Amino acid sequence: MSDFPKAREEGLIVEPLDDELLVYDTQSYRSHALNPTAAPVWRHCDGRISLPELARSSGTSRPACSRDACLGDAAASRWRR
Repeated sequence: MSDFPKAREEGLIVEPLDDELLVYDTQSYRSHALNPTAAPVWRHCDGRISLPELARSSGTSRPACSRDACLGDAAASRWRR
């Protein structure tokens, strides 16, 4: 697992809707609605921002969490390359 996550771009249709982000995977035919907390985290998974920086920017205030625990499923998600 990379310390600098990068969201997958191929095969996704991404549309903002109010304060959420709708993501449709054209390969698995699954859709996801990212809430106002998850959407900016996903948007910032560009391969340039570290997991600790993502956790800080998302408002995570768990001082002793591991990198996986801080970001939960987002860190291990298949949305990453």
